[in-house]
Amino acid sequence: MRRATHALWLMYGSLAVGLLGAALLCHQRDNVPGTAFFAACAVALAMAIPHTSWLLDEYRAALVAVDRGSLPGQLKTRQDITVEQALAAACCEQWWTTAGAAHQCTRKDQTL
Repeated sequence: MRRATHALWLMYGSLAVGLLGAALLCHQRDNVPGTAFFAACAVALAMAIPHTSWLLDEYRAALVAVDRGSLPGQLKTRQDITVEQALAAACCEQWWTTAGAAHQCTRKDQTL
């Protein structure tokens, strides 16, 4: 899977460079719409590289969870884990209304 991903990244990079070359040719010939189109396509391909890297990390996490025997409904992303950690760190209701700022949790109207 890693070799295929690296080959995909290489293909994305070479296509992005080729599209940038086409954008430069359009720019030299004063073709503004063509320049914008090819440059936007090159940027989209460049953005696809980190996205596929993120997907690869998610697939690896899913495989680890399946190997551990977790049910498919119990798979968690990194965002789910971050939210759970933030919820566990909350000390009271005031924590949410102050966005985690310093406050006192000893008042009567606050719940622990």
